[in-house]
Amino acid sequence: MVALDETADILMSTPIVLDDIYSTQEGAILVWTDPELGQDMACSFNVQEGCDEIVHKIRMYQQEERGARASGRLTDGEDHHRHKWTASVENLPAILDAVGAYTRDFGWYVRDHGDYVGDLVGLFEQCQASRDTEHMEMVGKILVALLQTPFNTEGKILSQFVSNEYVDRCIDVLQYALGKRDKASGFISTEERRASFRNPCHLSAALQAQVHILYAAGFLKDLFPLSLDEGDPMCSSVLGSFMLRIKFDIMRNICASPETLPKQFYAIISKEKSSLDEFYDLLGFVNDMTKTVKTSVVPLDDKEGLLYSLIEKDVFPFLRKALDVSLSIYQDELVSNKAPTEELDKAGRAVQMVADTVNSCLSVLPVAREDLLLDAAERPATCTLGLLLRAATTLRRGAELRAVFDAVQSCCVGLIQPLYATNPTVAVKKQEILSFWVRGSLGASDPPLFGVMTTIVELVRGAAGEGRLPSHGEEIRIVYGLKLVQTVAEVVEERLCSSLSETVDRAALFTSLGLFLQRPVRALANLQSSIISLVSTFFSRCNTHLLKLFQGEQSIVSVAMELLLSNPQRNNLLFCAVGHLFDLICKCVHNEKSQSLLMLQSSTRSPYVHELRNEDSMSRADLGSLSTPRACEKVLLSLHDVYGERMGQKLPFLAHKVTGVLHQTPEEARHQDEETYSIASTSERQLSEYEALATEFGLDVEVLSATEPMLDISQEISSIHSSSSDEEEGEGDATHAPKHSRSDDADGQATAIGKDPSFKRQRTEDTVA
Repeated sequence: MVALDETADILMSTPIVLDDIYSTQEGAILVWTDPELGQDMACSFNVQEGCDEIVHKIRMYQQEERGARASGRLTDGEDHHRHKWTASVENLPAILDAVGAYTRDFGWYVRDHGDYVGDLVGLFEQCQASRDTEHMEMVGKILVALLQTPFNTEGKILSQFVSNEYVDRCIDVLQYALGKRDKASGFISTEERRASFRNPCHLSAALQAQVHILYAAGFLKDLFPLSLDEGDPMCSSVLGSFMLRIKFDIMRNICASPETLPKQFYAIISKEKSSLDEFYDLLGFVNDMTKTVKTSVVPLDDKEGLLYSLIEKDVFPFLRKALDVSLSIYQDELVSNKAPTEELDKAGRAVQMVADTVNSCLSVLPVAREDLLLDAAERPATCTLGLLLRAATTLRRGAELRAVFDAVQSCCVGLIQPLYATNPTVAVKKQEILSFWVRGSLGASDPPLFGVMTTIVELVRGAAGEGRLPSHGEEIRIVYGLKLVQTVAEVVEERLCSSLSETVDRAALFTSLGLFLQRPVRALANLQSSIISLVSTFFSRCNTHLLKLFQGEQSIVSVAMELLLSNPQRNNLLFCAVGHLFDLICKCVHNEKSQSLLMLQSSTRSPYVHELRNEDSMSRADLGSLSTPRACEKVLLSLHDVYGERMGQKLPFLAHKVTGVLHQTPEEARHQDEETYSIASTSERQLSEYEALATEFGLDVEVLSATEPMLDISQEISSIHSSSSDEEEGEGDATHAPKHSRSDDADGQATAIGKDPSFKRQRTEDTVA
């Protein structure tokens, strides 16, 4: 029951639709749409008769208004000019006025009249036949305005522009309105637009009509890029959504056909010798399809369904054939012509499209790696996986090499997808691909990765032997080759590290790169930094087989240390890269000691471990071997024996860090790891290391004094924490005692370390902590 005395109850009980009874602009009420209704709204709400009259008038108004819109009849009112919006020459001025003055009502009118855009196009053609340029201009302005905001956000309006009957004619009118009226000014006819599609799949007439609509919509989108498509790719416009729907409809029809793609693929695969012209357009079409599937914001099931169908149609054998032919043509052109040719550029683009297609397929459908592995098992010499690494050693341009690198990365790394993160099959297939690249196939002399390494060695030695700098093209090839080897080293399993180490050793990769590092040329700093990054990746694996590559006086880490000590300019990229390398080596030694203690503790945690897992438990010989140098420690120990004194003189902070790590016991390493969970301890360590590094780099840091209060606060926190647990403090002092004694011994070996103020401050802070 509604209380008539309560104004809120009366208002809430009346079915008022605000947009139907008054016009607004930017959220402000301007004027009542119907003046008579406005007068009725002035009636008093205090009496029941007035409220009933208002409700009755509002309902009558709404019914009349909706009925008029549905039937196209006119409504009375001084602001209604819909009788003047019919597409005719006489109404063109009123229509132009309505575009700006009556945006909402005119938009409704166009939306409710499905052929309104077609009527305007027909009116333009009539004026064109009578050479009435004035009214032609007016029609063009109206159509351009309908493609602007807010009309282009209404699907019913925009669909009139891209209908099969009007789309080409609309584009002609819009080009005229934008000043493109002949070839000199940029006009493109319908025939020229349709000729851009070469129909490599020999599609049916119905599919060709859909493709022409898609091309026309794309041309329309290019005419108004700022109005029809937002800058953010995730925020698609109405026209973009319409084009995406057409694309997926076309691709579904093509993939559903049992003859369209298989027939074209078989025609290329069955030929012993093929030319680029025979499959180039088809390859571009397939590349566009897979790239659209990859980048479209559609449900994953729809993407997978399309790619499943495409793979079932033998797309991978077609890609293998196209890649093999393109690489052969590319190599022949390099041998016969020193200057780039059109055939060379075309072959490079073909290889790039194949790599992009493989990347798109594996990014969306990781299980497709199974098809590549089957291909490698059947024909290891000319399989797609092997040809991709061959392309990495053949191509010359950065964009092409980048596409190949992305394809290689998608094979062995892939995207992080939650649906496949817990699928063990996907991880197994990745390692099988890596096994093929690192070990090769049965009976093969060299694995595919060996060719990449030998190419890097040839380029590096060629430039060094001639005493010149690598050219821009050679530098790009070296960088992408290093990135490829680095990617493999990052994700390869432990069981494959032995084969990887043998491949690196047989190719003499690190030996050649070490010689390249010895060249003191500033122009080579970026390339040398990439080499240091590769070395860091290999060392970070902490694998025994890979660490053998860094043993010996002439190892690449020895060359890097020599470079670090002899480099007079310490504030450059190369010095930072080398500094990070040795910081990583120290961390690896520390982690190695800490983990060895964990292994010892876990092996003796239960009295039943030795009985139940005798083959996995640590024997007495294993326990005794914990005191001998480990794999990472051997490398750092050899560096300290050779360069310890020079490090103490030129790099005291690094020398102190190396000495401390070498003299650290497993118990101390484990205790230090536990300390890192303390905020105060972490703050102390970071501040002291920052000051020491800033001093060694020669930086004039004026804010060091400002950090002292922060250091005092952290010390106070540490003191409070230690005083609250006296028993733990005693144990901690006992644990730290040998550490300080060993540090003092190290100071005796390198006197420059003891004179370093940052080292003394750090020792004091460690004592307080």
